[in-house]
Amino acid sequence: MVRANIVPLEVSRCNIGKGPPAPVHFRVAGQLVTLGKSRDLTRSSGTHRFETPLAIKAISARAGTAWRGSVGSRGKTIRAPIILISQAMGCSTIFHQRWWLDAAAGDRWLEVRTTLNSGQWASLKVFRTSKWGIPMLGMPPLSHTLGPEIHGLEGKPEAIRRMRLFLLDNVIRQLPRHFIFNQVLNAGDLDALAFRLNNFSVNVEYTYRLEDCSNSAQLLASMRDKLRNAMRRAEERAEISKNNMSVSEFVAFYFQNLDREDRSPNHSKEVYTRVLEAGLARGAVELFVARGPDKSPRASICTVFDDHTMYYLLTTQDRSLKDNGSVAVLIWNAIRSAGEKGLAFDFDGFGNRGAAAFLSQFGGTLCPRLRVSRMPKPLQGLMHLGPRFGAPEV
Repeated sequence: MVRANIVPLEVSRCNIGKGPPAPVHFRVAGQLVTLGKSRDLTRSSGTHRFETPLAIKAISARAGTAWRGSVGSRGKTIRAPIILISQAMGCSTIFHQRWWLDAAAGDRWLEVRTTLNSGQWASLKVFRTSKWGIPMLGMPPLSHTLGPEIHGLEGKPEAIRRMRLFLLDNVIRQLPRHFIFNQVLNAGDLDALAFRLNNFSVNVEYTYRLEDCSNSAQLLASMRDKLRNAMRRAEERAEISKNNMSVSEFVAFYFQNLDREDRSPNHSKEVYTRVLEAGLARGAVELFVARGPDKSPRASICTVFDDHTMYYLLTTQDRSLKDNGSVAVLIWNAIRSAGEKGLAFDFDGFGNRGAAAFLSQFGGTLCPRLRVSRMPKPLQGLMHLGPRFGAPEV
């Protein structure tokens, strides 16, 4: 169950008040969503508006997305926006899952939690490490976002905001001793305010997202012509497959390409292998590969996903082949896979102008995500916050 504290539902065509009270149903990604009773709807400015705390049964419902469904006892079919204004804030992602943290960080992660007698709670999971003896709190390897989790809040928006700040303030004050803190919040998560009020720095990064991947024909038509042509040529040259590559082959190919370019990996082979094997065992990892006529890999990408979103995590290619379309067609296949699962697709950031220009061709929406950090000024010139800016590792 996903808890949405306030869901404004605006419907322009339904017969409210006629006949007995009836549930308001929506079909979301093939699942039935029961929003409430028609008697709970009130008329406002020519529309019917529903503002009541709800339990949404379809975990794949996403903010600002229009769905077809039936409303009221008359069962009329409409299109209406379901706006989950609080679902994205403080919600769990795959990077919050304990099995992921265990695989990525071992025993070096911990959870700081505050729980009220009334049942509401907030927590923050952090990765403990050090550099030159300086204690640091951040995100584990391969965990591209993290941030707080908050559950159980109900009531008016103002009361919810006040309670969020109170809970997060308590969590932040309980953090273990550290000189450096660095985490990136998930796209749409606005909980950075609590950190800012506790003298953390807040910076904006960006990612591209596709919230609805179900209509592949429409998505393909929205892409840039040059990108579609490159993908078509790549499909003619290579065999594209999903999960036709073992984790060990992917990691070996990944490190081989880094060696060719005289680049150092961000983490060890053991870390990549352990995390991907853990995700594959839980059905949360997909590996896409483009192979040449000799069956050798030309390019490969890795995606991970939870109940809401598929993330573009890792990418690698043999640049000596000068094949610019293989990565694009692999990303396109990953987007279609997300659509089949009823998930959003997150391109997971970009680190430079070229990557931003390339990823923008897929037609995603540019979304901000906030980086919260704290570091004494004398250390700022000596240390960098991390090996990556937020882009899929290449």
